[in-house]
Amino acid sequence: MQSTAGQSEYIPFDSYFDVDAIKEYYPDVITLGDFIDHLAPTYWPPNERAAYCSRRLADVNDGKCPRTGNPHGTFWEAHNIEFAKSEIWEDQMHYNVDYEPWRQLWGETYPPGTHPVLALMNAPAFTPIQPQAEELHKYLKWLPDIVEEGEAFIKENIDRPYIGIHLRNGADWSRTCELADGNHPRLMSSHQCMGHYSKEGVTKEMCLQSEEQVVKELQELVAKHKPETIFIATDHVSMEDEIQDAFPDLKVVVMSPERPQVDLYILEQSDHFVGNCVSAFSGHVTRTRLTMEGKTTSHLGYVPQHVKDEL
Repeated sequence: MQSTAGQSEYIPFDSYFDVDAIKEYYPDVITLGDFIDHLAPTYWPPNERAAYCSRRLADVNDGKCPRTGNPHGTFWEAHNIEFAKSEIWEDQMHYNVDYEPWRQLWGETYPPGTHPVLALMNAPAFTPIQPQAEELHKYLKWLPDIVEEGEAFIKENIDRPYIGIHLRNGADWSRTCELADGNHPRLMSSHQCMGHYSKEGVTKEMCLQSEEQVVKELQELVAKHKPETIFIATDHVSMEDEIQDAFPDLKVVVMSPERPQVDLYILEQSDHFVGNCVSAFSGHVTRTRLTMEGKTTSHLGYVPQHVKDEL
């Protein structure tokens, strides 16, 4: 899903990512578009399309599964899908099918012979991503068009080595960061820097940074990594002028007009990446770099425990 001027647009997965790379892990994967065009007429005719949800969700939705609004309703509307009925499961069923009894319960409740398609009203995944799933990120590859656009931008605008920095500071993010009061060990994608089992609290400085904080932390990183360029990706305020004033001898680069997918690629390819610990956008870059050789990563406002111990 991509939001532009307050409107949601659903972009096909294969507009950005290589489906064949996913097939290296799971050969039978297909896109929703291919399913609708080639399989749905036979296995999912309109009069048999059921929406699946838990009893808890149905009880707060007038006893049915299909929901209205964004994104729960608009997703299906965008693909011209209407549901003829609801299939409601009792609350002892869970999405975590790594647990064998739950996996068996799904198969017994909805056998493939009579339930060939499970259209779930919620994503059957955990947020944030679970540790055992992180290694699957290596199968998520950009299409060649994204790679070529990113490489062309780097060649034309960036001198290596370069630091890539992601600044998340929009109005909606400011409200999210009100929860970062230092008392909670997890907030959205904070596991990317703190780990999944940290007892430390997420702080405001880790979530939303001032210009002074960004410049100060960049000064330390510039002294350490000695870049020629600082590349900035942001959802709102780039702080480009302030960063350029602080580093007059370096190139400071922002992509305009913005292209989030290409921003991600350029951040992934940076010699050092500094991200926002709480942001899923930064989390994507962090996971990608874990699959690459020689790529270092840090996060604004966060000092790893082993560094604190050394200090």
